[in-house]
Amino acid sequence: MPAGTVSPIDLCLDQLARSSRVVVDDMRMSELLVALEEVPDPRARRGRRYRLPSLIAVALCAVAAGARSFYAIADWAAAAPQKVLQRRGIRFRVPRP
Repeated sequence: MPAGTVSPIDLCLDQLARSSRVVVDDMRMSELLVALEEVPDPRARRGRRYRLPSLIAVALCAVAAGARSFYAIADWAAAAPQKVLQRRGIRFRVPRP
């Protein structure tokens, strides 16, 4: 018998998917992304694949779900449904560390 997952990330994603406040959450997420636009991006223009506000939003969601390292944030992003990532501004491939 395979072992079940013990990750709180899966539970948070399930709860997020069942949330009836998606419209309100989308409005708040868009407000957050607009606010994060004010953060200066220290990266060189060449080689950027993701907008900084989207990366920060994904990281914030992962940390809120219990991630405590860069690898845990990457695991959260890899496990997140594409729909969840799209709401945070990630349209294509999932960012990797």
